Amino acid sequence: MSVFDLADPTTPKEIQRVTIKQNSAAATELTFNSNESLLQVVDRRTSGNTLEGNAIDVFKVNPTDGTLSEIDSSPFPIESINGSFPQGLVTIPRHRL
Repeated sequence: MSVFDLADPTTPKEIQRVTIKQNSAAATELTFNSNESLLQVVDRRTSGNTLEGNAIDVFKVNPTDGTLSEIDSSPFPIESINGSFPQGLVTIPRHRL
């Protein structure tokens, strides 16, 4: 994944190249939380080993420049059932009543 500076949208500049912690997975889906302070990324395993990959990685978003840092407890594994892959990601905000 990459982060770009879009100060001039006609010539975006890559300011960060992000590597996920798992080397056996590929980032396929992503979403921000409601205030865009966190980015959640679905990783799908890229090997035939069903015990690797399939996880959600969570990154803090730097509010100044948009760069990303993976939180310490990330990734969060997703169990593979019958060789399945995760598909899609939804963030549901919690509201206090």
